[in-house]
Amino acid sequence: MSSRPFTCTECTQTFTRNENLERHKRSRHGSDSRRPFKCENCKARFTRKDVCKRHAERCRGTFSRVLMVAGIQNGAEQPARAFEDTALSPDDQDDSPFSTSQQGVIAGVGDDTIYPNSPPEAAEVPDADELLVTEIMTSGTETYVSTYFENFHPSFPLVHRQSLGNELPKLSKQIIVSIGMLYASRNVSEEETASLMRKSQTLWNNGHDELWRVVEADWREIRRTWAMQAWLLHIIYGAFTGNASDFDKSKKMLRWIVDAARDLGLLRQNVFQSTSRFRDSEEQTLHDHWISYVESESMKLSMYTLLFLDFHIFSPCNIRPLTTPTELDWELPLASSLWEADTSLAWAQRLGDEPRTVGLTRSHDTPGMTCPTTKSLNLAMQSLMTDTPSPQLLAALRASPMATLFVLTSLDSLVRDFTRCYYQLPPALADPNAYHILTQSQNRQVSAALRYVSEIITTQTAAADSSNWHILNFAERIALSVKLALCKPDDLLIGGIVENSVVAGLTTATHLTMGLQVGARRSLQNLLRYNSGDDGMLIFLDDLMDVLSSVTSIERQDPLREAPWATVATYKILLAIWRLLRWATGEMRRKSGTQPTVRTRFEASTIVFNSILEVLQRQEDIDGQTRRLSVRESTALGMASEASEVRFMETVLQFWKGRPVWAMGSFMTTVLEEVISAGGMAYEVAAELRRSHHLSRTFGLGSMGIGMALNLQKHLASNGLPPLRYSNRTLSRGESLREAGGLPERDFETLVLKSSVIFTMISNDEVLDSLVSKALDTWSSAILEGKIWVDTSTVHPDTAARCSERLAKVGATFVASPVFGASPMAAAGQLIFAMAGPPTAIEKLRPFVVNVMGKSIIDMGEDVRKSSLLKISGNIFVIGFQELTAEAQVFAEKTGLGTRQMEQFIRDMYGPVIESYSKRMTTGAYAPPLGTPPGFAVSLAAKDAGHAVRIAEEHGTRIPTIETALSRMEAARKYAGVGSEVQFDRGIQSIAQGLIRGPI
Repeated sequence: MSSRPFTCTECTQTFTRNENLERHKRSRHGSDSRRPFKCENCKARFTRKDVCKRHAERCRGTFSRVLMVAGIQNGAEQPARAFEDTALSPDDQDDSPFSTSQQGVIAGVGDDTIYPNSPPEAAEVPDADELLVTEIMTSGTETYVSTYFENFHPSFPLVHRQSLGNELPKLSKQIIVSIGMLYASRNVSEEETASLMRKSQTLWNNGHDELWRVVEADWREIRRTWAMQAWLLHIIYGAFTGNASDFDKSKKMLRWIVDAARDLGLLRQNVFQSTSRFRDSEEQTLHDHWISYVESESMKLSMYTLLFLDFHIFSPCNIRPLTTPTELDWELPLASSLWEADTSLAWAQRLGDEPRTVGLTRSHDTPGMTCPTTKSLNLAMQSLMTDTPSPQLLAALRASPMATLFVLTSLDSLVRDFTRCYYQLPPALADPNAYHILTQSQNRQVSAALRYVSEIITTQTAAADSSNWHILNFAERIALSVKLALCKPDDLLIGGIVENSVVAGLTTATHLTMGLQVGARRSLQNLLRYNSGDDGMLIFLDDLMDVLSSVTSIERQDPLREAPWATVATYKILLAIWRLLRWATGEMRRKSGTQPTVRTRFEASTIVFNSILEVLQRQEDIDGQTRRLSVRESTALGMASEASEVRFMETVLQFWKGRPVWAMGSFMTTVLEEVISAGGMAYEVAAELRRSHHLSRTFGLGSMGIGMALNLQKHLASNGLPPLRYSNRTLSRGESLREAGGLPERDFETLVLKSSVIFTMISNDEVLDSLVSKALDTWSSAILEGKIWVDTSTVHPDTAARCSERLAKVGATFVASPVFGASPMAAAGQLIFAMAGPPTAIEKLRPFVVNVMGKSIIDMGEDVRKSSLLKISGNIFVIGFQELTAEAQVFAEKTGLGTRQMEQFIRDMYGPVIESYSKRMTTGAYAPPLGTPPGFAVSLAAKDAGHAVRIAEEHGTRIPTIETALSRMEAARKYAGVGSEVQFDRGIQSIAQGLIRGPI
């Protein structure tokens, strides 16, 4: 037996006790004779006269506080009129939408609740902002109101335009004018634009404060339709202007309105309808029925908008929404044709097309629910996720684009909730299926809903007019977003990153897509690791290319009229395409060393890359006509993979530049420009690919060079940049680099031709001079101009200066950049670079050095001699420490002290660096494996020591310790024989000791 057996015959409420049911009937459904006292302002009825009197006093005060301003049609201010609840005769009826003021409609519960009296209003001197608001609102705002309805209203018809009549509540008009100014600013000069932006912001700030004062006086004022709509429009403005403080205000307003709607029962339609309908016994006119419909539908749209904004404002920031679709118990919005009807007669003529409106023209009957699945958003979603959705539901969605939009938003929220829960569970084994978040049956249900909705959108878009095209276009983007979320979840969501504004969320999403450390470091997992599941996106390729084509095409609808949430959704799809492009180019580079086959032309990565490139090239004119470059042609030119991301980046930048109406457009333009600028040479060099066609770098592949080259190649591959090209006298030493994706070149001259940046790590000054001569003798200045040559070797300062001068004559740039650190530090990317050269060149190189090959850069200025001098000075320490350590250990061994105690003293006194030198000497750890060269040959150390000794002599001084070390190294080389190489510290220690233990 049910725990609530007593059911009301007039509504759906149930009760546990019969006396509760009787009390409910008397208070909610009793006849007028049981509630004989009526308020003349709002028509609410009461059982007691004293309660009615107190309510009437308060009600009159409320109506007197609502200021009225000039409406759309004339500039005369008119007083507010109470809503008349009596039948209008044909002679008296004004059929231009409302003959009464919109603000007179109370969408609330008219029971015996005693409302507190409003606090007395103290006379205040208006401040500068209030004076400015008054000046703006009295200086002709009709243009901005019209601009609002021409640009924003088609994308989101929250306000019933026809019900505005000749009057508008002040706060409603303020926010409409404020948004209208945003759209009006696109057609004026920059100076006028700045002025409009300031005025718009001032109106919003003033309206925000006024609304808070209204609800602080009586929080139940929010039940008024005009107050609810003004509140929601203020939330929209603050959330998408891009300003962090404005977003915080909007977030506070959103949280408050959700709590207020719950407490007032506005999330349930039966609570609202029980008091919003006419209660008089006399028959109502057609105009009265139209007014009742507009009142109910306005609150319905407001509640759906509340749920809509809760998702679309918070989800880009990865903030969990405050509400769920299950809380909203309102039937789906009725047909848009009813909402857009100009008169009550036109409205009545269209009622026959909507079967759910059977009760709208009956004064006392409860409307019959012909389709239960349209009764609430939750029931509609459940029906759509079956194989046989209700035909009445599909008809309702076809008739109302807004209903379609709300259903898709709810579906997107559902998938996001599933994803959030999935990534809180323990990691599962790798699933080859791209649709890994939901189960197969759940995927089928969501896909079924998307299929039905997509069919409706496609059909309606083909026949759409200007009034609903933007809504359907956005609905199409939301449907695609849901499909993508099933396969590729939001990076912020799975990374646990929460931002404090829409712009901040989009910025972080951009950084994660590009692989910038500023975003990736905040995630608990590497979101950018190689993932073969990206080929699962192939099934969305047509839809993704449609979006990309619409963004690049100038023949589509004006992007300036795009709603801000539509812009956000489109950009997130562009980020998905961007990520897909980076995956495709990475796959193509990874397989570039293999022999081309027919199969490779039809692999997922090739198809994806070719499709994106085709769209990007579609708008380019080649020889007066549009021509598509095939992948084979592009690859032959050496520019396909390199140029594609640059073009895409330019497309994304233009996407934001073309949407300056809402301030987040200019904010995101700045973000993209900063991202491009932070990429430094990566973007700048790639942007030149249309002219130069090639980008590569090179190293000598010794013990230092191979570690540096591998780190750089890994960085290039992870960021979707062109692969490293390399050359070496013994090319086989680069096998590990080739396996990592590097591209070998047969000789140095070819590599210079194909390179924009050249890194060299060579053994001595003569080799560097010869390489520069080869480049200058082989290629003309036209080829070498603009190239950057970075030498990371240790050479004499005069050699660096000479090379710089020779390259400068042909327009190339030389950067002297010797490095500090041994080969293990090179492999770990912990070298220290001492760079000297033009500042612009050093800044371009910085992104490829810091946190890639080295841990820091010491800027030595523009004189390339200085960095060589610093490197040689640093080697004085290294060679000196080795010499002293060897002498001390030989002394300890000869005197019988023992090397173990000496080594402990070195560790405790001088630290791990000197101790490591000692251990290599005493344990023989310096010895390389047989058949392999030493980590740092004694010939190279002798070269560096020789540079130091000669420079000291040239400047009238001596460095005896280094002279002694140099003599020992020369003796070690002589002992080993001509052409043999000795480990540096082995040579020092052995000759210092005066005996050789085994072969060197």
